[in-house]
Amino acid sequence: PQAALATLLIASMPVGIAAAAMSQLCGGTVSLALISTIITHMIAPLTVPLTFALLTNVSMQIDIMDMAISLFLTLSIPAVIYAFSAHYIPPLKTWLQRNGQASSIVLIGAMVAVVIAARREFFATDITLLITAAIIGCVLYALMYVAGWASGLWRDDTYRINCAIMSGTNNIGLAAALAVLYFPDATILLVIVGGEVGWIIGVDVCKRLAH
Repeated sequence: PQAALATLLIASMPVGIAAAAMSQLCGGTVSLALISTIITHMIAPLTVPLTFALLTNVSMQIDIMDMAISLFLTLSIPAVIYAFSAHYIPPLKTWLQRNGQASSIVLIGAMVAVVIAARREFFATDITLLITAAIIGCVLYALMYVAGWASGLWRDDTYRINCAIMSGTNNIGLAAALAVLYFPDATILLVIVGGEVGWIIGVDVCKRLAH
């Protein structure tokens, strides 16, 4: 059950901001990735809670409205801060455009370190679960890339690349935050370890294929 919850949480995340950079690198359409990122983040406060309300056991101890509010704040506050900073501190905007993807990986790594440190007693007691989580994450992200590519089979290569990238480079940081807020330790471990490992390996594979 915990693996199913973690998988559903990861799969329901909006398109990540790294999708634009990856689309450019891999020969996709940057504008499509950007539009998808904006739209999926705008509707995430509705779609993520609705997904769990419809597809999971209602006895699960999650306040759907509270999750929607948390999603809205998590997504809107950084956007407002970025817009304000970009307007009044132009060098910051330029730096973020050049180093946004690397910064995302660093921030994700920092989040993983903080969560693991806070729950080190649980994580350290089951090494097998850590390995299982990493395997599940890699398989899940491989399937997400394949599913994205398959969804655009009737279109040209550029569109298929975009579909695959947008499916695989989702907002895994948001998944980790929601896992910490609303789910038990086993699900947190699966999302933090499996999700982060799968996301990073997926991005690395895409970079290698692009070159």
